[in-house]
Amino acid sequence: MKVKVIAGGSYHFFSLFNWEKYQKIIEMVTVKKYEKRTSQSGNEYFLLTVEGNIEFKTTENGSTFINRKKAYIATMLDEESCKQLVGMQLKGDIQKVECEPYQIQKANGEIKTLNHRYQFIPQNESDPIRIEAKMETFSENGVPS
Repeated sequence: MKVKVIAGGSYHFFSLFNWEKYQKIIEMVTVKKYEKRTSQSGNEYFLLTVEGNIEFKTTENGSTFINRKKAYIATMLDEESCKQLVGMQLKGDIQKVECEPYQIQKANGEIKTLNHRYQFIPQNESDPIRIEAKMETFSENGVPS
């Protein structure tokens, strides 16, 4: 059986017997904690905090640091259910999405205006799975090297 992988705008085929050379990337987030909140209308609910995988970032001066994206998910689950979710991994990713501008105060006192937030995007079973493969492992005739 052959599988088609799109990379660099061209199609490549490879046999499944070499599948261990390639990775299926399924994004996962981890539920880190939950908090009880009250809405403006007085209703209580819980807010789950989820974190993505670590990412390496580079500052303008060239320094490298590690970061994690964090997002929040409102839920109507009871507290016991939220406790059970802590530590659990959920299929999905945290993505940057545009929103109405708002201001934050940084640790140094500086006020900064942002127009984005981070949102958890669940991965459904029907969503495509990203495949990573090194293209140098392919030969020109379509047979893996």
